[in-house]
Amino acid sequence: MALSAIALRTYAVNSIYDQLPVKATEVIYEGSAIGMTAGYARALVAADKFGGFSMENVTGTAASGGILVTVRVRGYISLAITDAAVTDWGAAVYASDDGTFTLDPTSNTLIGKLVHWISTGYGIVAFNTAITTL
Repeated sequence: MALSAIALRTYAVNSIYDQLPVKATEVIYEGSAIGMTAGYARALVAADKFGGFSMENVTGTAASGGILVTVRVRGYISLAITDAAVTDWGAAVYASDDGTFTLDPTSNTLIGKLVHWISTGYGIVAFNTAITTL
């Protein structure tokens, strides 16, 4: 389900950060998966290029690029992943919006790889925007 508030996420300490220009009037919540459209960040929409995970709440100004959002562009993150099972270790993980994660690639955005299964529907995902946006 798309986010409508902050989503507190657990990250590994070796995450890498960047700042991205925000699309006009877009609302981005802390913890949102970020999608890139026409060079600007927004709350991810299926099929966007993956821009990382937001570290803050941001509302875009009237003009695109009027404000920046700080994002984690590489690291490990704990996520609820639809239907993830112990047998899915190494599977590609996709996002269908800024707060919904799945193993289904159909019309979704690649965000990373499942590297640790926690329990049914939960796991640790390795993500790196330098790889997933190629």
